Amino acid sequence: MFPVASAFRTYAIHGLAIRVDAELPGARAARADASPDIVVRIGAHPAWHDAPPQPGRILFSADPLDCDPAVLEVAWVGGGAGLRIRYGEGATFWVSATLDELWGSIPAPLDAADAAYFLFEPVLAFVLRLRGVLALHASAVSIAGGAVLFCGGTGSGKSTTAAACLARGHALIGDDVVALDGRPSGWIAQPGTTAVRLWDDGARAIVGDADALPVVSASWPKRTFGGGVMWSSVAEAPVPVRLICVMDEREVTDRAPRLESIDGSTALRALLLHTAANYLHDADRRAVELRQLGLLVERVSVVRVTPHADAARLADLAAAVESWVSG
Repeated sequence: MFPVASAFRTYAIHGLAIRVDAELPGARAARADASPDIVVRIGAHPAWHDAPPQPGRILFSADPLDCDPAVLEVAWVGGGAGLRIRYGEGATFWVSATLDELWGSIPAPLDAADAAYFLFEPVLAFVLRLRGVLALHASAVSIAGGAVLFCGGTGSGKSTTAAACLARGHALIGDDVVALDGRPSGWIAQPGTTAVRLWDDGARAIVGDADALPVVSASWPKRTFGGGVMWSSVAEAPVPVRLICVMDEREVTDRAPRLESIDGSTALRALLLHTAANYLHDADRRAVELRQLGLLVERVSVVRVTPHADAARLADLAAAVESWVSG
């Protein structure tokens, strides 16, 4: 277990001020006068930490036949005192029912980078949804003053495409989870994490040598690109959303890479698949999400992106995205 800090640190991420008693990589420091929205204690747990789940309040439970589940269980416990989230790697988080306190158990060999990943991405994604915030499973960059989001499932290339844009001088807004805020003037993307994570093949495509980028942690061999590594930069303030790209399957044709407009109903169906933590929704939250996405696709262009299967063509894809935004 990594040591907790002697003093709390406050981070700004997903539009929230998160006060944590540990130094965690991957997030921006909040203003010194920021009032915390959530207080997090690492290496601690609430009094109700080992309470049994409430009857009928298990939101998710892994299939017993799944030999390597990412999530073991998500359940309301302690008579509704809070939510417990258990991960396959051994990490456990508890969220108070008031959504303003969090506790985390991060056993060895997991380290601070692993704690940051769980907290800032899957855990906060669910907290955002409980707070009524629309969050997409996406990576986002700022191009010409507008946020461009790349949505897709695991392995779709959203992080690698974002990294290709960073390599062309654009700023990172966030990776994996992007929180969106609907305002009268339009939708904005809140700054999230300060780096993207790439498998070795993606790292080689971006920088030439995967070993030039550090691994995320001892237990996670993905590579970290961003957060000041090499020539990448990060957005420090919310960015108006200009374009949402839904990643499609790669092709080996002269027509790839390409971007194609999709209409409102098709866009709505596509984005429904790529909202964050959507497998934990009940009917009421799904209805809220549907209304939010309807408003989003009314105001923001959505395109389908078909990458080329050759990673050497990533720069062409990033250029195509730039051209679409500028056009």
